[in-house]
Amino acid sequence: MIKRLTIIALTFLTAFPLSVFAVQDVILTTVLINIENPGTILQIEGYTIDQIVVNSTSTVITMSAGGTAVTLSSGSRYRFTVEGVTDPGTVCGQGSSSLTIPAQSSAVAVTITPSTICPTGGGGGGAPVPQATPTPAPTASVTPTPTPTPVASPTPIPTPTPAPTAAPTAPTTTDGKVTASATQGGKTTVVTSDNTTAGVEIAASALSADTAVTVAFIAKTASSVSAAVAAVPSGQQVVGTNVYNYGATVAGVGLTIFKADVTVSFTYTDAQIAGLNIASIKVNYYDEASKTWKALPTVVNTVTKMITATTNHFTYFGIFGEPAQLVSKVDLKGGTLKEGDLIRGPDGIKVYIINAFGYKRHVFNPAVFKMYKHFAWGGVKSVSKQVADSYITSDIYRADTDHKVYSLEEISEAKGQATKHHLEMTAEQFVTKGYNWNQIFIVNKQERDYYTTGTAITN
Repeated sequence: MIKRLTIIALTFLTAFPLSVFAVQDVILTTVLINIENPGTILQIEGYTIDQIVVNSTSTVITMSAGGTAVTLSSGSRYRFTVEGVTDPGTVCGQGSSSLTIPAQSSAVAVTITPSTICPTGGGGGGAPVPQATPTPAPTASVTPTPTPTPVASPTPIPTPTPAPTAAPTAPTTTDGKVTASATQGGKTTVVTSDNTTAGVEIAASALSADTAVTVAFIAKTASSVSAAVAAVPSGQQVVGTNVYNYGATVAGVGLTIFKADVTVSFTYTDAQIAGLNIASIKVNYYDEASKTWKALPTVVNTVTKMITATTNHFTYFGIFGEPAQLVSKVDLKGGTLKEGDLIRGPDGIKVYIINAFGYKRHVFNPAVFKMYKHFAWGGVKSVSKQVADSYITSDIYRADTDHKVYSLEEISEAKGQATKHHLEMTAEQFVTKGYNWNQIFIVNKQERDYYTTGTAITN
């Protein structure tokens, strides 16, 4: 049976902000990172760096003991402030600025923060040396020749420029009511009693005629939804205080099904998901026929706090999640699990490598296992199903010298058949899709080139 996982690969049109570089047996050369505030790309060059942590306003570089110097460059010409070692000073050039931190005798964490932009002119930030201005030689005065008075030309009559015609746009509202156009589609959102939003976006391809759409929130304690709320699956709970009623009519008649999927979206607050397992949160729809809730494929964007799903019909919708379980990250012998460990669950077959952020990546087959000299079958740690399931499976990876990010479509482990797909979108689009930089694993070139290249995925 072919197993298809979500396959992603990434070429950054600017750069991409890897949150942490802490990879076993990898020596870095050049890395591009994105500092969210003030919004700039930094280039880091160094051959021996223990770790790079990217925060919203700064980066923390842990320099190796006895390693090499590390140089940071900013094409936006930002000055840097330095904490952890003596500030060597920013060099302001014409097209970029740079900062070189000397090699350290002992491992040290250095915090670098982009501050102000270098003054125009570059030159390392120092004042320019004034140059002597030569005294011009006196010029003999010349009696000007009288210029004949020109004859005025008739002023041409200007041709009026036609006003540009605005391209039609899809109707968009913020009151939970919109008439979606059969030629443009439509979009609406509504602010709920929780001060969050619920909305829908409908493409024209989903409609045969102009359609009246409504989005309403209903308190989960209301009698009108008591039967539906009572059917929430055991072990799950409603996120927030509301469920949602979506409706669509054409000429006053209820629309049963759309021609194509539409996108429903909901925002949430940190308080609403406190104590829940973020990986368990799903958009569910209420099936009137079976009187049960059914989960939809869901994307949870923890950066924008947006939950989205697609559906081909309207009904009641709810956001459900399971309580988080505190799981001790230990193997069956009681040993603490750490970044780079190999684990195997009770099935005794699949081997995964884990990272420090709660993600695991499947080691595809024994051939891939042998591509890493530090892997040993005797080093695979057996863990309980609870511990194995506490790590989120990620198929996203990149090679240690390649900024393209891939994800793997496993076809046949026994035959060594798998396909990698390249995600052609910007770093911003990558985050908007709900992916997390912490789920990117680093592989060597041999494994990257082992897989067949499939069709690229675009935004």
